[in-house]
Order: sequence, then structure tokens, then C-alpha cells
Amino acid sequence: MKRLLLGALLLLTPAASTAAESARVGDPAPYFTLPDLFGRTISLDYFDGHPGVVLFWSSGSPQSTELLDDSRGYQERWSTDGLAIVAVNVDGGEPGASQLQTARDWADRLDIVYPVLLDHGHAVLSAYGVDALPTAVVIDAGGRISAVLQGSAAAIRDRLNQSILAAMAGTSRESSTAAAGSSCGISRARSCTHIDERDPSAANPAVMAVRLCVCHGDTAAAQIMLSAISKQGTIGPDLRFALAQMMLVKGSTAEARRAFENLREHYPGEGWGEWGLGIVALTEGDAESALTHLRAARTGGWSIPEVETAVLNYLEGYWRTKRTAPQEEQFLALFAGLHSVRVCYRKLNERG
Repeated sequence: MKRLLLGALLLLTPAASTAAESARVGDPAPYFTLPDLFGRTISLDYFDGHPGVVLFWSSGSPQSTELLDDSRGYQERWSTDGLAIVAVNVDGGEPGASQLQTARDWADRLDIVYPVLLDHGHAVLSAYGVDALPTAVVIDAGGRISAVLQGSAAAIRDRLNQSILAAMAGTSRESSTAAAGSSCGISRARSCTHIDERDPSAANPAVMAVRLCVCHGDTAAAQIMLSAISKQGTIGPDLRFALAQMMLVKGSTAEARRAFENLREHYPGEGWGEWGLGIVALTEGDAESALTHLRAARTGGWSIPEVETAVLNYLEGYWRTKRTAPQEEQFLALFAGLHSVRVCYRKLNERG
């Protein structure tokens, strides 16, 4: 009977749906213990006090596998901030070699590096009240459900980044009872909402989309768009900047530095290369060099959200643990909008 119900479930691809009764936002996340693809036992304790995402999927649901493919970007973007992800396969039936191999094949094909768990009896599916696939359940650091996102992969993708941000801040954008201080980690800089502040009317929407994807760590989507744009002809400095930043997101720091240096050489005085070299220095923890590059870029009188986001990430690493970042005041002098974020963290730290 469960197989028939799940088969019907896989046919559902609503644009969006509300959280099921047994998985309401604000409730403690139901505890689970499941085997992974290699026979190990993984439980809710895997999150270990960190925000997390549980992805419910089935190999028979194209939208599910599309969301799994997207999840690589979330892993790359958020893992350094402590986010944990598990994917719960709900193909169903009794545990068997064929179902296990199918799940393994998909995990290998999509290069999934986080745990993939097997919910053969659908106990966890039922506990979370999942009534459509795929479903992404976001859990905050306190172990409470922060968001339940269902529907197509695209519908989930549009909301998941913001839901993760909210969980990182210790509250939920999906809840009407947001806790005080929820805006700490959800500044305009982190959300990368305005990609070109100098002349939005002249910005290339396709390039802006690439930069937005890179800013959120979705390098897979950015690469697809870059391939299409590069066939159209000349690549400007803003797209070159996005390409170099994508190298940095993927961990190719030396390659990214060379690309930013090349950008500075070919577009002197425009700031793109200096902004990028400042971001590289921040990722390496070199505050002095970062300030040198950022000040040189700032002389042009303009800034870009990617840089403010990088500065915010750097400072937050200290603010979360009640420490003062090296050259903190100098960074805040360049990005005055981050003062309010520091105040927010101080208030949260005072409350413990």
C-alpha cells in the first residue's frame, strides 16, 4: 500500500505547498536514525548543534534529482559556515541491493558528498509529514524546524537560500514569531540582492544573474549561464570578475588571484581587480592586504555587494564568538552599513 501511495506522491509537482501538520515551523525536528549508503547509522545528532537541511527525494522523481544536483551549490556555499545537509531517499520497499545501488548511482552521478540516508519504511517521511517530493526541511541550530519547502526544484531553489540564511541567524523567515536579532546574518550584503549599483539600467541581466549565482555559491548554475554568454562575443570586466570569483568559491585561490591581477591590468582604474584581490586577501585572513586593495578600489566612489558580503563573512567569524576582528574599525569605516550587524551580534552575545 505504501508503494502505491508513494507512486501517487511522486506525481505531485505543485508550485509550492504549505508545511504538513506533523512538521510545523517552530516545532522540534522529529528525531530519526537511518542507515546511509555504506551501512553506517546516521541520526539527527549529525547536525551537532548546527543548522541543517534534510532533503527528501526519490530516484523516480525528476524534480527530486534536480534538487539534489542543486544541493552541491548549497554545500559549497554554506559548509564553511557550519551548515550540514543530509538527503533522505524514500524509494521505499524492503531494503535490497537494487534500491541501494540505485541510490548510490545517483549520489555518484551528482557528486553528492554529504550523507544519503535510506528511509525504506517511510517512517521518517511520515514523521516529517512530507506529502510531495522533493521536500527540503531547514532546521535551525536549536533543532527546531525553520522552514518546510515543497514543490518543484525551482520553487524550492528560490526560497532555500533565504531560509538557510534565516536558520543561520537563529530564527525563521517563514515564522510570524521571529526572534529578536534575526537580521544579524541577513543583511543586504549577504543576500546579494543588488548586483550592479553603479548603473543598474545599463547592466546586462544575464551577467547579473551569473554574479548572483556565484555570490550565493551556486557555481553549477553559473557555469551553465557562462557557457551561453561566452558564445555571444565580448566578455566585459563584470563577467571576468564573476569568472575569477567562481574560481575562488571552488577553492582555486592562486588561480583566482592571477585572474584578478589580470583584470586589474586590463581595466586599470575601474576597481574590479582591486575588489577581487581584496576578497582573496579576506579569504586568507590577511586583513592588512585586504584593506589596501579595498581602499584602492573605493577611490572610484562605488562598491559591489560581493565585496560587502566578503567583508561581512570575515567579520561575522569573529562576532559570533565575541571577538574583535583585526582591523575591524577600518573595515566598518569602508562599509558603514555593517555597523548595525555588529550591534545585533553584540546584543545576542549579551543574552547568551
